[in-house]
Amino acid sequence: MWDTTGVDRDRIDELHRACVEAVEPAVERFRGRLGRSGFEGADGSLASLTPVTGWFLEHVAEPRPGGATSVPPWWNPEVPTAEHGHPARWPLTRAQIELVDEFQAYVSHVILSIRADARWVVFEGPSRDHRNGETMIGVTGGEPFAARELVYRLALDAVHFDRPVRVTTVHDAVFDWLTSTHA
Repeated sequence: MWDTTGVDRDRIDELHRACVEAVEPAVERFRGRLGRSGFEGADGSLASLTPVTGWFLEHVAEPRPGGATSVPPWWNPEVPTAEHGHPARWPLTRAQIELVDEFQAYVSHVILSIRADARWVVFEGPSRDHRNGETMIGVTGGEPFAARELVYRLALDAVHFDRPVRVTTVHDAVFDWLTSTHA
């Protein structure tokens, strides 16, 4: 991922625009991927997040030879992936990062369709917060939601740490955020 701490505002704005512009194409790729696998439950609803998370957890661990040739805008292309670096330090392949990107785009799409006041924001917190400069979803008066961070952690838990992950994790996180940020 890009380390946006200490990055100038123009570069952060450029990364933010690239991340936001990449969301809808990633959602479309994800829906196509789901459809090709025979999965039909991605209707964009909050309830869909549980079965879609189950599908994601089942498929993110699959080895996909060749995989993706590029990385999403939120991933620094100079940072190695599992096929090019030390897997203990960079445990996901480009293909897995691509799937993380598509799923986090779907999660973001669900949130943005549920909350009319939700919008893309650049996180600005205390100076030492590692999330500064990251693209998230925000609402007035509430903490921003980091769909990418949530999905990336899920992938790490499932693939790298071999930890069990509840299929309700994403649904529960989104539901909790939605109910804590009253419309």
